[in-house]
Amino acid sequence: MLWPLDTIERRWDMLAPHVQAFGPADEEPRPAVILFHGCAGVRPHIDTYARAAAKEGFRAFIVDSYEARGWSFAKLTIVNAELATLTASLK
Repeated sequence: MLWPLDTIERRWDMLAPHVQAFGPADEEPRPAVILFHGCAGVRPHIDTYARAAAKEGFRAFIVDSYEARGWSFAKLTIVNAELATLTASLK
């Protein structure tokens, strides 16, 4: 469900600058693969998957929803370290 003042268009406008496209540089219709990252953000293996799909003639798109919200891998690393410290202190 969208937030009351949110729209699909607004969400796409926010995400679009953070989508990497892979695949043949033509206008032909092709099957596509959309790759989303996990909790740790975009990791190197996602790029490998996108390149493999492109090599087989697919279009592949990597969506970085963290970057679109102002989160970077560096910030995620800090948050993960803080969570690990907190978890350890609870044991």
